[in-house]
Amino acid sequence: MDYKVKEKTNAKIVFETKNSREEIEKAKREAYKELSRRVRVPGFRKGKAPYEIGAPFVGEGRLLEDAIDFLMRENLEKVLEKENIEPVVRPDVKLEKIDENELVLTFTVEFLPEINIEIPEKIEVKFDKTGIDKEVEKKLKDLQNTFTEIKPVERGAKEGDLVEVEYKIENVKNADWKTVSLEVGKKQFVGDFDEQVVGKKAGDEFTVKSENMSVSVKVVSVKEKNVPDIDDNLAKDAGFEDLEDMKKRIEEEALKNRKLQLEEEKGNEALSILSENLEVELPQKLIEEQTESRIKSLEERYMKYGVRMEDILKSEGKTMEEFKEEVKKAVAQDIKKDLILRYIIEKQNIKVSEDEIKEEFEKFLDSQNIDKKKAKLSEEAKRIIEDQILRNKAVSFLKERAIIKEGDD
Repeated sequence: MDYKVKEKTNAKIVFETKNSREEIEKAKREAYKELSRRVRVPGFRKGKAPYEIGAPFVGEGRLLEDAIDFLMRENLEKVLEKENIEPVVRPDVKLEKIDENELVLTFTVEFLPEINIEIPEKIEVKFDKTGIDKEVEKKLKDLQNTFTEIKPVERGAKEGDLVEVEYKIENVKNADWKTVSLEVGKKQFVGDFDEQVVGKKAGDEFTVKSENMSVSVKVVSVKEKNVPDIDDNLAKDAGFEDLEDMKKRIEEEALKNRKLQLEEEKGNEALSILSENLEVELPQKLIEEQTESRIKSLEERYMKYGVRMEDILKSEGKTMEEFKEEVKKAVAQDIKKDLILRYIIEKQNIKVSEDEIKEEFEKFLDSQNIDKKKAKLSEEAKRIIEDQILRNKAVSFLKERAIIKEGDD
């Protein structure tokens, strides 16, 4: 086999392989050894007929097809070993030429790039107060909800009411009835639910139609909310002097909690800062595959509740393409973070002992209430635990270098 590299970047290699007539013939004979076990040749037991006699019974086309597959795998393995490359996704292969004298294949292989970065002695992590007013507003809303009176009513539902409903997606095999509580007018369900549920009482049934599904709905109960104003009276009921005192103390608590959380997470924040500044070529097929996987997982999760992702995105004013680009950027950042952690683990010579792995395994068993006598630490589990400990140690290395800097108010 001869090969030549047609293109090589930091994350991709394209190479061409050529196999001679002799190599093709040898591969056909290797393929015949396997195929002959499944083909009956008159006068011979299965797998015992010589190649020259049994080949016509197998068929030239099938022999050649399996020979190409054999050479494809063999060529790929040999070139990757010589080029010292470990693929991160399934390589693409194109058949350029095949005749009795020559087989020409082109391989496109993506791999993780090597990086060489400087880890600063100090990594400034900004303590940003942006959005703290929204946190205060949310806490005020939570308090308002805490002191909200809810009582059942016999009238039809109206906007702002809480309705408990049972629902089932139609034309779905083995679909079960599920129960959910919703606030009318908040667009928390699919289709025209909010419009249809208005005026409905306990016991009423109706069908909600979305773009490509129908959902049967039964109203279980209707409840009215008596929501208090956010004022001095609410503040006093909550144990504060007045509204201003309540807002001030909630803001102080929110800032304190945010700072404590940042102190705990500053290693990961430092990692995010480094990844955002890292300029490196990334394997695009890997990004595409992981993007599709994440979106599919989200779609399946929403569908369990009878909600389409398109409806969720529409309510947020986003298109599927825009959302896909957001996910793609997140995937790219995660790959960069992974590269940085690998770099730190290698350069800092971070190791994991057998005792650390066993200790982490026992912690997992305890958290899941699994009998330690019945559980066995497999090699695969050991590898996963070791990898996680290594990453945690790399993040801790960054945490030691991270310093919190107050942002502008």
